[in-house]
Amino acid sequence: MKNEACSQQSDSTAVELPSSLTIFDVKDFHLMCQNNWPDSKRINLDCQAITDFDGAGIQLLIWLFIKARRQQVELVLINVSESVKTALLMYQLPFQWLKGGDND
Repeated sequence: MKNEACSQQSDSTAVELPSSLTIFDVKDFHLMCQNNWPDSKRINLDCQAITDFDGAGIQLLIWLFIKARRQQVELVLINVSESVKTALLMYQLPFQWLKGGDND
């Protein structure tokens, strides 16, 4: 995920998620992730910018979680808004992903 929205520090990488994770735009982010997976033990996905989020965004997060798990990488969502938290709970996704911001 090497792009302008990524920063790497020692063995972790911070990735800013785009403002929109909907059916209309997750494909571009998915391709970027496929082609540029960071070499880190931990990836922090910063959700602060997300304003539009739908089932396609949920599917993207699930794919990222599975990919990270297979590569023994810790994936953590940070700065998660209440609306994104609600969507994650609706799909019964693991809350241990959530750290930082107002998630503690």
